[in-house]
Amino acid sequence: MLSLFAWASLLTPNFFLQAHDARHALFFPMEFHSGVLDGYLLPRWSPDIAFGYGYPLFVFYSPLVFYVTEAFRLVGLGASAATKATFALGFVMGGLAMYHLARRYVGRNGALLAGLLYTYLPYHFVDVYVRAALAESFALVLLPLLLLTFHDLLLRPSPRRAAYAAASYGALVLTHNVTALIFTAIVALYGLALIAGRPARQSRRSLFGWAALAGLLGLALSAVFWLPNLVEQRYIKIAQWTAPGYNFRLHFVYPGQLISSFWGFGYSVAGPGDRMSFQIGLVAVALVLLLLIGWPQVRKSLRLEVAFFGLLGAGLVVAMLPIAGPIWAAFPLAALIQFPWRLLAPVGVCVALLGGIAADTWLLTDRREEGVAIAALAMIVVVAAHPYTEPQYTPPNARQETPRVFLDFERQHLDMVGMMSWSQEQPRTSPVEAQMEAGEVPQKIVALSPEAQVTLTRYRGSSLAADVRSPNGTPARVLIYDYPGWKAWVDGQEVAIRRVPPLGLMEVEVPAGRHILSLRFTDTPLRKGAWGISLLGLALVAAMLWRDRHGDEEA
Repeated sequence: MLSLFAWASLLTPNFFLQAHDARHALFFPMEFHSGVLDGYLLPRWSPDIAFGYGYPLFVFYSPLVFYVTEAFRLVGLGASAATKATFALGFVMGGLAMYHLARRYVGRNGALLAGLLYTYLPYHFVDVYVRAALAESFALVLLPLLLLTFHDLLLRPSPRRAAYAAASYGALVLTHNVTALIFTAIVALYGLALIAGRPARQSRRSLFGWAALAGLLGLALSAVFWLPNLVEQRYIKIAQWTAPGYNFRLHFVYPGQLISSFWGFGYSVAGPGDRMSFQIGLVAVALVLLLLIGWPQVRKSLRLEVAFFGLLGAGLVVAMLPIAGPIWAAFPLAALIQFPWRLLAPVGVCVALLGGIAADTWLLTDRREEGVAIAALAMIVVVAAHPYTEPQYTPPNARQETPRVFLDFERQHLDMVGMMSWSQEQPRTSPVEAQMEAGEVPQKIVALSPEAQVTLTRYRGSSLAADVRSPNGTPARVLIYDYPGWKAWVDGQEVAIRRVPPLGLMEVEVPAGRHILSLRFTDTPLRKGAWGISLLGLALVAAMLWRDRHGDEEA
């Protein structure tokens, strides 16, 4: 109920198309939805990107959040309503996950405050209302959940707890790969800290084994995504997604920005003149300082966790500052993170948890007045964040419910139009752009012989078919990028696809007479192998849960 003030702005019929990735937050779920309707359990091809030439979007973009939006679509919500419902669900679930993590350390009211601090993090509102970063904002749900499941596993190992930890880690990889890259190291450090607190050497070796099992199972569960992602990057122009504007050197945070109350809807720029906020949150910072000042009063049973999250939060803050530039430069994977200020998400985990511990230690000690104290603290958290809970509204329009919303983006950002590695030039338009603009079915199969006739009989985006009539045979140009997995059939018999320059589109030879030409995007052997690994991981997790079904189910 208290989270309502964070997401109440999503209940209006308006959207916020001026947010940085707002068009992506609408368009990507649309493409996923079209793939589901086309019969794909995991759609990988996005048919409307690149002015209709298509792109293997979900080979490279973590898909889990789009299953959430798809659930809302299947119960009747439109595109923008499903996206807003997913944002709102992220607020609620993130707060609940932090509450349950904090309950491992403090009482209910302290955990309630930790959950509220996490829900009302300024960076949470940046992710939703300023950036409209759908997948990244939903990944915030999984950060405390991942710490919670590994905490429980390393405190009292069991197959059931290992299965929970594996599922939470796999879910994070499947939700946002950059956040997973950042948080994998954090969970590893947390696990090492917990294991170091165990006195028996044999027990430590056993805990290493349990943690490794959970991590490997999590990777197995998510292999259906990350394995094709890694291998198939050679097929696309990956450099266009690491362009100079995404260089981490341009996006460090300056100390004053971490405590400034400034709020804006602009972009991150080089230097301290950013037009978006990078504040941690003054209420959370004040509670953390209170905890540090009163360190002698912290219960001994909590000192390991307080020290760990305090040092981790401080280290992450330093890592966002320009002084950390040489460290970023030393690690090639830093280029994938793009923005050092993305570390505000794990910093938020630290300060929310420490804030809950601080309140429990200092402000919620009198049981007679505890209800009044927690009510006052909750009100302070909500009121302090209120100025950040409203986006730049844009009125609803029919365009944002269709793929045309992304046409607008590509027209404005031609350098962001996706290409294959064999593309010799970047598209600036396509023969089907006008049809897409008009809301018509794009005619993506074209006969190159003038006497031939083509009638499109089926179009689902990732599968299409046409009736081709030609007295002498004809090459049929398919206005779709060639990419591993596309297959073509003439009257049910598979035929060869050739790639034609300069864009790298597909072309198929159709013999004389009347024939049915059909195409479908299929899984390659690599993708099938990735499916096999994930299904095996899922079977192992299910077996662990089943065999340990009578074990301790504390959550």
